[in-house]
Amino acid sequence: MSSDWGKHSDKLMSIAAIITAVVAVTIGFVEVRTERQFQKLSVEPYLELGNANRDGYEFILINSGLGPATIKTYLRSVNGEIFSE
Repeated sequence: MSSDWGKHSDKLMSIAAIITAVVAVTIGFVEVRTERQFQKLSVEPYLELGNANRDGYEFILINSGLGPATIKTYLRSVNGEIFSE
């Protein structure tokens, strides 16, 4: 038994090194992809809608994200009737 181990130890070490390298490269790719997704999401706008009752009822729209938010259109309606500026 011990003589078999001695004959094939270099092959087993080579296979173990290849497996370790493949796992390390795979983890590196996954880490880079995750980091890119996080960086992309960290600069996107995050809009929050709230309300207040100071001198009258009002809605508040706040950009809590880091990136700029672009509002292209909006509609105001009361009881189904649409108002415009």
